[in-house]
Amino acid sequence: MRAKDEKRMGAYVEHGFERGFILDEERLRKIHDLIENRISKYPTPLSLRYIVFRGDSFSYQTSSVDDVVNEDNEDWRAITMLELFASEEEGFTFRLTFSKRGVFVRITGDDRDDVFLLFSDLREYIRNEVLSGWRIDRLTARLLGLIFTILVLLGALYFYTRVTYDPHLFSEALSTNDLAKKLNFLIQESARSYTGGRSILVLTGVLLVALLGGEGLPTVWNAAFPTNLFLFGKRKVTFDKRRRLLANIFWVVIVGLIVSALAGLFVWRLTSK
Repeated sequence: MRAKDEKRMGAYVEHGFERGFILDEERLRKIHDLIENRISKYPTPLSLRYIVFRGDSFSYQTSSVDDVVNEDNEDWRAITMLELFASEEEGFTFRLTFSKRGVFVRITGDDRDDVFLLFSDLREYIRNEVLSGWRIDRLTARLLGLIFTILVLLGALYFYTRVTYDPHLFSEALSTNDLAKKLNFLIQESARSYTGGRSILVLTGVLLVALLGGEGLPTVWNAAFPTNLFLFGKRKVTFDKRRRLLANIFWVVIVGLIVSALAGLFVWRLTSK
């Protein structure tokens, strides 16, 4: 039987989100309203505050979301970390952190229902609306580069070892006693199966894959799919311009190259028959 003076057990939640984030004014205001609606129902209403950390080693606290979204947020003054927090002397403590490492939330409180309801609302909204994608670190990039290199080498091995001659012509050359026909067949097959240019192409592909897997892949991936971004002020304008540029590059350059390669392959197949 429990003692009458036993204290009620509180709740503690600590959670780090796996993916990166893209945080703009609309999403931040939604998070602000979501938190305020929960903490304002306490017997002693709490006030949500912000701690802004900038690239120029300057930080400050504010209770106004307008101060955050009105930051210039560019160059050396760009926001590097943002914390939302609220606490009381005893009982409830809330902290939500956005940084280059991702999103992290920590909530403690005497009332388990309040803690888990706030955490559930935040987790659902952040997962569905704020999280954007994964950043590739060097270890993952090297692993992917190794896998891609092995696949390219296996493809090259299959390409070079597969039978390319015409079985009918081979049987005819084998059965004939005419030495000239045998030599003619060997010369024709040797010329048709010459792989000097293709060897250079395959080698170049292997080197490029290895290079991207070692150092370049994280840079290329994170440039194409940026994450952990604070899109306030000038940074949002820059982000929108870069996104339009990448879209143009994708459609004009990459898709254009693929279409050109397929067209060249189709023409080569027609002319080689």
